[in-house]
Amino acid sequence: VLPADPEAETAWRTGRLVFRDETLETVIAEFNRYTNEPLRVSDAEVADLRISGSFQYDGAGAFVAALEQAFGLVVEQGTDGERTIGRAPA
Repeated sequence: VLPADPEAETAWRTGRLVFRDETLETVIAEFNRYTNEPLRVSDAEVADLRISGSFQYDGAGAFVAALEQAFGLVVEQGTDGERTIGRAPA
């Protein structure tokens, strides 16, 4: 049994998603529940990045901008609206 985190579990009621040391893959899956412009990760190394924070669930654009700034990731938007998150080319 793990201790409950009431803030994280109920934050969606106020338009927020709260993450505590979750993988980027898990965070993106949660964001994708609330957006019409889905996110995806380009590779397993990026998917395993650990993320903590509180984000507006309708703010995927702000979230990916934070990923670019904090982790030096690159986000490319496809013609279908999907955003792919990956490492910058070497």
